[in-house]
Amino acid sequence: PTNVDAGGEATLTLTVNYTPSRYPISQFDMDITLPLPLKSAGAIPIISPGCGVVMSFEGYDQIRITGGQVDDSTNPSCTIALAVKWPESAAFMC
Repeated sequence: PTNVDAGGEATLTLTVNYTPSRYPISQFDMDITLPLPLKSAGAIPIISPGCGVVMSFEGYDQIRITGGQVDDSTNPSCTIALAVKWPESAAFMC
């Protein structure tokens, strides 16, 4: 997100693109730590095919993606849109 006010929410979008090579990217996993003071807003993420399973809990700064797969034919990319918030208690960091 470009701007998030204290107590406000924004949408964080993550995209994994396949770059043509001999081998598809299968079973990729990622652990992502949001920059301080952003936290997950707890809303169900919007996930495109091939992204696997996304785990994110309200109030935490960790996002885990498991079992993703992108290749050159069926899933050339995957996109995840996740709500994040800037806690009101961190207004001094705005």
